[in-house]
Amino acid sequence: MRGGRTANPHRHRRRILPAVAFLAAATAAAFARARDGKGAEATIDLENPVDFPAVLKFGALLAAVMVATDLLSRSFGSTGLYVLSAITGLTDVDAITLSTARLAAGGYPLRPAATAILIAAGANAVAKSAIAAAAGSRRFAIVVGAGLAAAAFAGLAGLALFSSG
Repeated sequence: MRGGRTANPHRHRRRILPAVAFLAAATAAAFARARDGKGAEATIDLENPVDFPAVLKFGALLAAVMVATDLLSRSFGSTGLYVLSAITGLTDVDAITLSTARLAAGGYPLRPAATAILIAAGANAVAKSAIAAAAGSRRFAIVVGAGLAAAAFAGLAGLALFSSG
């Protein structure tokens, strides 16, 4: 327990809705894509997940985003956080998600924190859709864009449910 709060499992039920909705939409899109049997065979060169330079780079990115999150949210409120989320979300959602969750755990209002995370996810979806359009066929771009749009819509619906409760 932090800050005198008591553990109440029912308190967090509506907070989980955005994550569950996002996961359900993404899973449904993946199953629909796999079921149509038109997926292309691909090979992926996997790198060592404990590659020390990569870990250091992510640590530096996370530290920079945490500092920026704190500074911008204090200086410009939720607007600063939203702008940072849109910019960082173009390349990575992990750092801004962790930073915003830490901010919310420290007492920052949950609705703007959740909105910031959705903005980052939306920006990341736009970037991934653009990459799919540039790197693949038109059909591939449509499938990727539709799946990401469905997941984004589910996240927005979850946020709306979270906000109304």
